[in-house]
Amino acid sequence: MLGRLRLATLQDASDIFELCNESMAKNFRIRQVFDIIVLIETCTLSIVQLNDNNAIVGFLAAKDHPLLPSVHPSAWEHYIWTKYKTIEMTARNSHFLHLLCWSKPYGREVVDSLLKSLFMHDSYLMNVAFIKCMPKYPMLMPGQSRCEASFRRVSAAERGLPPDLVPSLWLAERSEVCPRLRVRRAVEEDNDDLVPIIDQHSKRLREMYGEFYISELISRHPESERVLLVGERQELAVGVMILNTMINFESLEESFDLSPFAGLRHLEGNPVVQYVNSSAEMTLNWGLSGEVTQCESDEVIFELPMVDNDDDLVDYDIVNITNELMRIPRPLSVELNIVFELKSDKTLQVTTLATQDLENNIHKSKQVSPDKVRPRPAFEIVRYPGTPNAFLLEVFAMHQDYDERYGYDILQTAFEVFPDRDYCVLCLPSNQPAFPLLEHFTLVTPKHYREKYTNQSLYVAHVNSVRESVAVRPAEAFDFPSIAHILEHVHDKQNILRLLEKSLVSDELDAYVLLSQRQALGVVILESLDNCVGVRTQYDLEPEPRSAGTDGAIIAGVLSPALEPHARWYLRDLIRHSKFYHLFWPSQLNKTGKYSSRNIMSLAGRMVPIVPYRHPVPNITGIKYLDKVRNSTKNCALFGIETHLTALPKVDVNHGIVVVGASRTGLAFIETLLMGPASRYLTFTNITLVSEHGLPMLCECIPGAETCVPRSGRYTDRYLKSLPLYYYVDCITGVMVEIDRQKKFIRLQGGAVKFYDELVLTCGQQFQHPDYLAESFAHSKKMSKGKPCERILMDNPKYRPDKVPPRPDLPENVFLINSMHEANICLRMLMSMINAGREHLSAKNRVIVYGDHLESYSTMAALLELGITPNEIAFVESFPPVDRNVMRVNCFNDEVIDERVQASLDNLGIYVYRECHFVSWQTQGTRITSLDVMSPLHRISIPCFALFYYGLKAINYYAFKAISECGLVYDGGLVVDTKFKTNDAHVYGAGTCVQYSRRLRADRQLHRERCSEDVGEALANIFLRQMDPFVMADPESDLSDPMPRYRSSLLNCFPHPSITLFRRWEPVMEFVSPLLLAATFPGPLYYLHLKSPGVVIPMEVGLTLPHQGHSLNTDKDGNYFQLRLDEFHCIDGATCLAKKVPCYDILAQIHGMHESLFNNLLARYMMNKIDDFYEFFMQPWMSALYQETFGNLLGHICQQNVGTDAPNLGTVRSVIERFIPISTAMNEGLRKHLPSECGQSTIMRNDARAFWNALGGDRIVTAHLAHYLDRNRVLNPQYATIKTDLI
Repeated sequence: MLGRLRLATLQDASDIFELCNESMAKNFRIRQVFDIIVLIETCTLSIVQLNDNNAIVGFLAAKDHPLLPSVHPSAWEHYIWTKYKTIEMTARNSHFLHLLCWSKPYGREVVDSLLKSLFMHDSYLMNVAFIKCMPKYPMLMPGQSRCEASFRRVSAAERGLPPDLVPSLWLAERSEVCPRLRVRRAVEEDNDDLVPIIDQHSKRLREMYGEFYISELISRHPESERVLLVGERQELAVGVMILNTMINFESLEESFDLSPFAGLRHLEGNPVVQYVNSSAEMTLNWGLSGEVTQCESDEVIFELPMVDNDDDLVDYDIVNITNELMRIPRPLSVELNIVFELKSDKTLQVTTLATQDLENNIHKSKQVSPDKVRPRPAFEIVRYPGTPNAFLLEVFAMHQDYDERYGYDILQTAFEVFPDRDYCVLCLPSNQPAFPLLEHFTLVTPKHYREKYTNQSLYVAHVNSVRESVAVRPAEAFDFPSIAHILEHVHDKQNILRLLEKSLVSDELDAYVLLSQRQALGVVILESLDNCVGVRTQYDLEPEPRSAGTDGAIIAGVLSPALEPHARWYLRDLIRHSKFYHLFWPSQLNKTGKYSSRNIMSLAGRMVPIVPYRHPVPNITGIKYLDKVRNSTKNCALFGIETHLTALPKVDVNHGIVVVGASRTGLAFIETLLMGPASRYLTFTNITLVSEHGLPMLCECIPGAETCVPRSGRYTDRYLKSLPLYYYVDCITGVMVEIDRQKKFIRLQGGAVKFYDELVLTCGQQFQHPDYLAESFAHSKKMSKGKPCERILMDNPKYRPDKVPPRPDLPENVFLINSMHEANICLRMLMSMINAGREHLSAKNRVIVYGDHLESYSTMAALLELGITPNEIAFVESFPPVDRNVMRVNCFNDEVIDERVQASLDNLGIYVYRECHFVSWQTQGTRITSLDVMSPLHRISIPCFALFYYGLKAINYYAFKAISECGLVYDGGLVVDTKFKTNDAHVYGAGTCVQYSRRLRADRQLHRERCSEDVGEALANIFLRQMDPFVMADPESDLSDPMPRYRSSLLNCFPHPSITLFRRWEPVMEFVSPLLLAATFPGPLYYLHLKSPGVVIPMEVGLTLPHQGHSLNTDKDGNYFQLRLDEFHCIDGATCLAKKVPCYDILAQIHGMHESLFNNLLARYMMNKIDDFYEFFMQPWMSALYQETFGNLLGHICQQNVGTDAPNLGTVRSVIERFIPISTAMNEGLRKHLPSECGQSTIMRNDARAFWNALGGDRIVTAHLAHYLDRNRVLNPQYATIKTDLI
């Protein structure tokens, strides 16, 4: 019995090769397994058929050109037309099989199943064919001619040769394998068949209009403009579509940008611009469709099997395309090409909301009540005159036993019903899950005004997009007028035309015209990718292209939004016509922080964003070639596409996801949604980031700004500029002040409102004003000392909810720095103050830095970098804390580091006030003049020129106010459950601002003690599981495991096998990525701290605990380096303080790696052969260990099956894990052989080594290593080449 179908993978190649008999191998030119691997990698679509035992019993590989080596892929149409007279075959409606094989016992059943799957995958596909070139092998499966009965033979017209001696074309048509539905108008008698079909999806229509509403629509309202279409299969109604022409065009013009679609009208004059106040209510009036689309997200419009009557097929005439459709609309003509993409691609949306003056707000921070909303400005609305040119799709449903992709058949017929209308529109709530019919529609860009955001999605389908007459051809000179007309409103029009003209005479450029109904609707210009090796080494790509010169770059790409559903096919056909296998589009930020306008590109939304490597390894080999490769590539957002990706559907998820806070957790959440494992086929089109300063990237910053903020995590300025966040995320610069959970919107400071379907709070924690929630903290302190509670119970009529007190004002010379953006502004303001009154800054009136945080020391280093002398800086160290119950550990958790940093401060001459705590400050006007602190013996008043305050770190004041007043539970942090949900099912929280519910008893597993990137990725995977229609976000994960483990570090060497093998079930997720922090201290001294996640334990206490492994120290020339190994001799942490800059990207990779990978590091240290770890980890031979792809090598070794002779042995990893000592499972006889400082047992290691030698483990590792070095030889030229045949 046949099972399911799925896409083929490279691991299936050997099984597929076994299915190929001699006839198949000869006809399809298959000689070895490698041929099938190449075929899977390069074909458009490869499908395997499984049986009920999940064994492969059939395989199909299709490409967009026939298997004729002598015919160029771009020339096959002319060849097929002249050779076989099959003029109905075009590039858009045809596929060619490059391999079709199946298991003999299954026969035609497998072949038809594979062909039907291919036809259903592409609604525009009408023909599937292959060429038989071997007359001696007339049948693919000898003796089973019935298996090929779905194909008809087309003989070549060759004079003088019998048909049996020339290659023949075997053609399978959709009508024979996968016939379309028959479509007709509904009649009254269809009521009993159609109502149950609609009820399967939503019963709301029955509840509102009764059981006979279909019949009443047809009989009682003949004057109605509604049309009901029915899809039939074998005279049984299986689907229904209700269409209407009553559309509120005015409402659509107010909420959506209709300029690319000429306002959905037959234009009769120039558009008229009106100005409307943004506070006006704008609601969509959709008649019946409005009622349907307002119901729950799982009960809205559904797709229906589409119908086609093969006997009544109509030949479509060429449709004249209106000029407005061919033009790129004028609103797209702006300086930024990203705004151009805003109109032409639904996924590329950018909105900048400047609700307040940033510099003034940071330092003055005046309280703005959310109830006091400033006057709202008027916004521009374009009214389009003319008769309506669109009809509305109100209801679409199909029988549950039929594939929803049949809906395309009914949509085709719908345009025949309205021959005078070119557009079909569909409006859905933003949280409506995607369905196959939407693949034929274009998502219209909503209008984002300062204070108006829509929470609905509008889709538009053009008649020329539904009719599959599209094509690609090289550009010619006579195309210039039409292309100039298309580019009429494009900002960079002249540059594109110059490139187009150059392409006609240059071999470096290739220009192609995108056609629909033989009229030009787009143009694409290609060139070879500059420095393709450098690009591939900095992004998650194969190290080298498949062959030299096959990487292409898109210089310009313009396509009418009406043809966007065919965008991926256009890209596929561009690859077919060109010499390239892989197309890229790089886009770089310019000096103003905006994406460069050199490249105009409206196809990026259909491409796949390429993830940059997180830790680019510097060149430690000394080979100048590697420096040239790495330095020749600038940081840019990179999109890519190749042939096999163009066959995947690009599904849009329109859920309104609002992320508050651009913290590392929030950025990791957004990055994983947009660029995670599902990004090849899934696009989140409605993500909004609300942040006070926008995305944390700067193009120009004052010297010292980077020094001022310690580095943690992977989101550096370089990495952020390599992510295409601006293309997918609406970035709103504002502050959230209110959450309305009932209406599901947030209010921003200034009055703007943003609706959401899912709200994600990743506000993090920031340094706050000294009087932050002072009354609440004082009351809590009194309660802790036994004071009775005086609050009124909630059931008392006098009860009133607590109100958060107003935020205190911050003097203008007091600086709170929480990000590089704030550091840049604050340091600029400080320099302005110094330049305006240099005489006021002196040794008696210093710049004061207060606090006991790493930021305090890095700020002093930044001040010295700015040119402020040490005697003009004062440091107030608030250590130890006032509360005697708090653990007294300095911010370094290392006495050696603390002593050296304090000595450096003394040597420089920075005045230090030790053991002093903030009391108050004295102000004069808008500035403070002195700072009052309390020492152990008396109170001190310190004259102050400016103050950098690093005291209390807590959640943002406005975020706390919004959370508290909307009813979300707050208990020292936003309370969440194991899936990051709050007490509101649509509000999530993650990061340092959250706290687990007390019932989970997870006080020692707080997010603030875990890697923030891990937390964000875990939350994103939860969203993907809920919103991914294919549920393929993590194919390897066990869906039955509600608490998977996450690790964002790409290079992990399975550091703690006990975690993965014998872990206990815990109610909350566990995160294992390390925490890494780097800072610069006065001196300068360069500090780096690498540690495992978890509660901070004083170092001196931790060293006294059993089974803590080893602590290795080097201190050469004042460069201190402490390396910590765990009980399994894996690197568990490192602490560095040096006079030279440590390599952050290298040390970030060593966590979890076993010391034996570094040539037995521990043994060499014990033998006094390592005197400086800085030099040790920079040895050239170690460069491969630090590459992120090295983790893949370790994974492949661990997954290697060693059960060839003994199948029960399993993989390498499973074999090794049998020898790993687990303290909870060890017997007493084994435990006595364990040393006290680590878990390494000599007896067990000897047994494991003997077993490893018996398996030939060294040969397995050497073989994998040889393959890795050969595959990555571009980055590893210093290693010797190993011949695999000698292993």
